[in-house]
Amino acid sequence: MYDALTFAIAFLMAGFAYEFALIEVAALALYALYTRRRRVILALTGAVIGLILVLSGPANAEKAILSPSRMPIFEAMFASLVVGAGVALQTLRFTPIAALLALALGVYIGVPQNVNRVRTLIGLVIVTLVGLTLSVFPLIYAMSMYPSGRTQIVGRAIFILALFCGGMLWRKR
Repeated sequence: MYDALTFAIAFLMAGFAYEFALIEVAALALYALYTRRRRVILALTGAVIGLILVLSGPANAEKAILSPSRMPIFEAMFASLVVGAGVALQTLRFTPIAALLALALGVYIGVPQNVNRVRTLIGLVIVTLVGLTLSVFPLIYAMSMYPSGRTQIVGRAIFILALFCGGMLWRKR
């Protein structure tokens, strides 16, 4: 029962937008590598199938046909990393109150004593960079264009969440 529910929720979450689906698949893949739990692997399977369904939809096929030629994948990945970092900096510039509140709330909550803060911080930085990169990669690779404000919302949410988690690592309870 719970296995089917896990699969269905991950599938449905991935089926709404490719920007979120890519991030969901990346986060679940990293978590599956870390834990190797059956439900995480089921959720990853559901998310991958949802991502395939979204990418094979008629609206995305039409966008791909009408878009200019694609840039090489490694060039697009590097450009996505740079643009993702730019989205993070824009978040600090345009929404400093949200960034400070996320950081302050994380510091207030703190983490338990038994958490390895250095290892967790390294993992947080990696997951944040991967998430920021994947949040803008589809537009940069498939359409060779700077992401719209709507697409940047996902990257900003990832960065705000990373600030919150980083704030939690600042103080032990």
